[in-house]
Formats: sequence, C-alpha cells, structure tokens
Amino acid sequence: MAEPVDRSAENYTPPRANLVSVVIPCYNHAQFLAHAIKSVLAQSYSNFELIVVDDGSTDDTAEVVRHYSPVRYVYQENAGRSSARNTGLQQSRGEFLVFLDADDRLLPHALEVGVSCMRQHPECAFVSGHCRVIDSANAVLASPRQRHIQHEHYIELLRGGSYIWCPATVLYQRHVFDFVHGFDPTLNMAEDYDFYLRITKDFPVHSYNRVIAEYRQHSSNTSRDVSAMERAALAAHGAQWDFAKGNNRYREAYDIGTRVWQIDYPLQQMVSRIREVVREQLPPDAIVAVATVATANYFARRPGEPRIFRRRTKAMRENYSRKEQKVRSQRALD
Repeated sequence: MAEPVDRSAENYTPPRANLVSVVIPCYNHAQFLAHAIKSVLAQSYSNFELIVVDDGSTDDTAEVVRHYSPVRYVYQENAGRSSARNTGLQQSRGEFLVFLDADDRLLPHALEVGVSCMRQHPECAFVSGHCRVIDSANAVLASPRQRHIQHEHYIELLRGGSYIWCPATVLYQRHVFDFVHGFDPTLNMAEDYDFYLRITKDFPVHSYNRVIAEYRQHSSNTSRDVSAMERAALAAHGAQWDFAKGNNRYREAYDIGTRVWQIDYPLQQMVSRIREVVREQLPPDAIVAVATVATANYFARRPGEPRIFRRRTKAMRENYSRKEQKVRSQRALD
C-alpha cells in the first residue's frame, strides 16, 4: 500500500465535513459546460462547492463560467485532463469529491444518493452508481445493460473494461487521495481506469445500481480514438502486473484483461460506431435490424459474420498471439 501524505505542515486545512467538492475539468467544451454546471446547481443535496478548472481552453469556457456566480474558476496552462483534475483536488475543501467531465451531467439526486451510500459504507474509498448515455442534443441513446458489481471489484477491473462507465458516477472519500496520489498526469486516456485499479487493489469500494449521471457521446470524445484508447488502457493495465503476478486469481484476471483490451475492446467500439452510423444515416426502422445483426455476429463469431468482422478478428487474434508470446518471454526473464 502507498504511504500516506504527511499532513503535519502548518498550512494544512482539514476538509469540511459533509461538503462535496465537484470538480469540472474543461478543455474547449464550452458548448456543453453550461449543461454540466446547471446539473450541479440543481442538486437536491445543497452542501457542495463547484470548481471549474479551465485547462488552457481557447474557446468561450471562461465566459460561460462568468454567468454562474457560485462557481469557482481556476485557470491553468493546458496540461491535460488528469492534471486539471489534480488541480481541482488541490483547490477543493470537501470531505467528498466528484469529478464531472464538462460534457457530462449529473442527475438532480446524484450527490444525495452518493453521500447517503457512503454513510452506509464508511469503510469504502469510493462508491459508484450507473449512468445513461445521451448524445450532443441531450437525447437518451440505447446502450447495453450496465453491470452491477457487488464484490471483488479489483478482479473485475483487471478482467478488462470498466464497470464504471462515467467518472461522474463516482463519489470519493477525500482521505483516499492521501494514499493514492491523484490521477496520473502522463495519462490523458484511461486515466480513470488506472485510478480505479490503484484504489481497488488496496481499498474496499461499493457500487449500487441507481442511475445518477448522463454520459455524453459526441464527435469530440477522446475515446473515439480507439487505438490511442487501447494503448492507454493497456498501459494502465500493464502497470498492475508486478502486483497481480504473485496471486493466481489476480494473474488469471490480468491475462483475461489483456485479451479483452487487445481483441474485444476494438471490436466493441466498431459495433458502437456502426450503431452510430445507422442511427444518423439510415431510417429509424433500420436501426434495430442492422445493429442487432452486427452485434449478434460479433458475439457469436460464426462463419456467417460479415467479412470486415472476420478479417479484423483474425488480424487481432494474430496480433495478440505475437504480443502474448512477447509478454510470456518477458515474464520468463522476470
């Protein structure tokens, strides 16, 4: 377990009990920022502070914030989302923290539900709920069922993917940041996945199945760069090897996760993009037929798969085999 931060310095100020600090990192998302801010100001839980960290935006981010007097505005030169979140953490004063991306929204009961859940599970480093998916026009989109994980959260994360779809669904206890020292500034993709792994390997967490946030899909999502996202996720995943290799169950989950990120994740994103194209360019009655056929063929992996899926799957499997051989060779040297 990481060593805690020394808080004996004279300038240390203890957090404010029951206060929730909501941190919104923003880089050129002024078109969505007002929606995010309004969603916080509309919370049924009133004991919160709201901090917007402008990560060197070149759009109207600062002007948007000026319309909302309760918001604390912090500017920094562009350093990435992880750095902006860490800046917000340093500026915050709450016992609890929520990180809301500028293009997402909280539902009105989000903070109330999160704090109530944390009070029921005070031993946990964080509690997390579910989200629904919306588009740039705020329309709710169809999405797969979100899994409810009740135990062994670290193993579940090691197996690849993340049961936490949206960072805003997580409410943290502040003291966990004394041990897990913020978001990795070298990661600007999958930094939340990396953070969840670092926390859950040492601390208990809890998840509940209430929807408390809206995750927005749009053309500027960083996750749309599938190759970059895959590399970042594998880097975060790979950072767990030294810890996982000494436990058979962790090692098994780790190997499964490697295959998921290298093979399954790109295919899942391909299916999502097909759904997006269908939704935007084909008649409404074609959505279910095309998306269902693509999804069924992807999961079944039968001879009747579309050629693009067969070619991509074969190439990915061959690529994974080469990577797996390299990894196994390296492990033998370890």
